[in-house]
Amino acid sequence: MAKLLLAFILSFNLYALDTIIISDLDDTIKRTNAGSTIPAGINALFTRKVFPGIPELFKTLESEVNGLYVLSNSPHIFRLNICRLMKKYNLNPDHVQTRSLIKNKDKFKYKYDYIVKKIISTNSKAILMGDDVGEDPEVYAKVLKNYPEHVAGIYIHVIKNREVPSVVTKIHSFLDIALSEYKSERLNFSQLSVMVNRFNSIKKFKKLFPKFKHCPRSSWRSETAGEIVDIVNNMTNTVIKFCKNR
Repeated sequence: MAKLLLAFILSFNLYALDTIIISDLDDTIKRTNAGSTIPAGINALFTRKVFPGIPELFKTLESEVNGLYVLSNSPHIFRLNICRLMKKYNLNPDHVQTRSLIKNKDKFKYKYDYIVKKIISTNSKAILMGDDVGEDPEVYAKVLKNYPEHVAGIYIHVIKNREVPSVVTKIHSFLDIALSEYKSERLNFSQLSVMVNRFNSIKKFKKLFPKFKHCPRSSWRSETAGEIVDIVNNMTNTVIKFCKNR
């Protein structure tokens, strides 16, 4: 009886955990082209361009989560630039983490340790957002393996279109995330509609799919039932048409 009671209490506590967002910066939020050294350096220093819809997505999720944490591989000297980028788009992350080139030479360990420390210290589940340029997919997969009760979702922005662990969700735009968050019931249909309208308002798709980013020419997701079928089909057809003409 005592064991059953303890199991019930533990399951209730896990269910009651707050949800936070821990997001990579370069090529997840910001258009950096991190896979190319010179363009990445120039963009890190002199540009403040984000992927369309990402700021609005964070704002829409704001009421459903208990904090945004930006985890960047950029060295400390770029911290001010990152904070200015956040301010430009009216984003107020709870913390911006940058890397010490001396103490954090192992980028994998640096990101893994930060995420684990954050989910444990805040007693939260995390929505993890990253891209497939660096080691985000593998880092997040390890976090999920070791702390499954603390991971709400994993979204990997497809830039290189490389092979990634099957446990992550590959996304091509903010709307993919919004659709998945709707299915997870962290967004309602009204909030999803805001994201759909934002997607439909994009006039320059080259900002969503810059030349350095993989552009899909075939369907990557499908819905066979429910109220989001038309939304998914419209998004998919719009993206594929652009990519075929790029």
